[in-house]
Amino acid sequence: MAFELILSGRVQGVGCRYYCAHVGNSLNIHGSATNLPGGSVRVIAETDSKLNAEKYAAALRDNIFGIHFAGRIISVSISEISIVPSGDYVW
Repeated sequence: MAFELILSGRVQGVGCRYYCAHVGNSLNIHGSATNLPGGSVRVIAETDSKLNAEKYAAALRDNIFGIHFAGRIISVSISEISIVPSGDYVW
């Protein structure tokens, strides 16, 4: 099952895609991240439940692993989708 997360805040040009991959790997979540034209980042996360997608989103917002990240995620919207992860940064 896949979920689309749209990250808003200061998320482009600050290592956000790498950060998303690092947090995802720490939670055993595979996916991809792509910068969007409006300044947000689109993450496709493969996980077995919406609860895990929500835990991933919270981990991104709160930086629970203390990963160096120069940006700031203000909000995350989550929706279930039926595609496999693809984008310009895949982990």
